[in-house]
Amino acid sequence: MTRKDQTAICQFARQKVPSAIARVEASVNRVKPYQVDKQDTPQELEPYDALSDRFVRAVETSIKFFRSYEILMFAETSETLRDQLNRMEKLNLITETSTGWRCETLGIGLFTTIYQKISNRSTKRSGANFQTNSFL
Repeated sequence: MTRKDQTAICQFARQKVPSAIARVEASVNRVKPYQVDKQDTPQELEPYDALSDRFVRAVETSIKFFRSYEILMFAETSETLRDQLNRMEKLNLITETSTGWRCETLGIGLFTTIYQKISNRSTKRSGANFQTNSFL
């Protein structure tokens, strides 16, 4: 595979990330506060199902972009997710505070935002901070 081919793959993967995150945020904004003492119907639970599906898809889409970026820049991928996330942070593609993308808090930051939203607590809007690189 040529560098030009890998650049195209990386650009394609990168373009998917912001919309995946936006869909998660849209789902967060649509869910109503969850009531533990109420037995919900399957239809009432659908927004939560959509939220969890979109969250997983956003994480997977981001990891796919990170992998393609690593191949483009280093001709290899990290052996572990932790290494990959640390490498992306060092390259300023993600930040420690941007949705908890560090390995120790992967998912927890966004989960906290979701929990706060559905339990009627104040939320702090967050999103991945993807820097624009010259080749992208």
